[in-house]
Amino acid sequence: MYALTNCTLYTGSCVLTGYGVVIEGDKIVAISRLAELPAGIERIDLKGANLSAGFIDVQLNGCGGVMFNGHITTQTLATMQAANLKSGTTSFLPTLITSPDRDMEQAIEACRSYMQHHAHTVLGLHLEGPYINPLRKGIHPAEQIRTPSEAMIRYLCQAFFSIMLLQIRCLLFRPSFAIHSPYLLEKASFYALLRSYPRFVFVKAACFAYSAVHPSREVFQSDVRRFV
Repeated sequence: MYALTNCTLYTGSCVLTGYGVVIEGDKIVAISRLAELPAGIERIDLKGANLSAGFIDVQLNGCGGVMFNGHITTQTLATMQAANLKSGTTSFLPTLITSPDRDMEQAIEACRSYMQHHAHTVLGLHLEGPYINPLRKGIHPAEQIRTPSEAMIRYLCQAFFSIMLLQIRCLLFRPSFAIHSPYLLEKASFYALLRSYPRFVFVKAACFAYSAVHPSREVFQSDVRRFV
């Protein structure tokens, strides 16, 4: 156990001086006045530096001179993490835009491998597409936009549990597909409908189907309406 001291601490709600941040293992366990720190605890003098929580970037396609779509490897993730630290970003979701299934699978495996060796850096994977509405494709390659196969849905649901956080943006540009995919309704934790441009009636139907499978989880239609 040790304490970070002699710093200006930004908590998100206030600015503190004269406090120490007590760390045990890889967790912050207390923020205490200097006079109240445990006796004999090791103190690390930050020499007046500013101290705050790191930023978390949940959509990072690339940085540090690399793009994740261009080189889907653990080395790319390491390069991105090193670049992030220079600007105070300590954790991120590498983002893969609309790609073939084999690239999506490679991205999942790369993230899984990296996360096993580097905790609290890559938090998961952000798949931006390919299940989007062509009317809102932006720079996404039109020839790769598609509806997911049942086999791919099963793979993605399994990947969700193995890498803890799998954010699938624009999951279904035909939300009615969700109603006919019992495995997806059973396993998926959420749908991201940004850029999907579905008819609201289909979204409501998918939400009701999801609620029937997961009665303990609330689905707020008012929240869904904001995205359609």
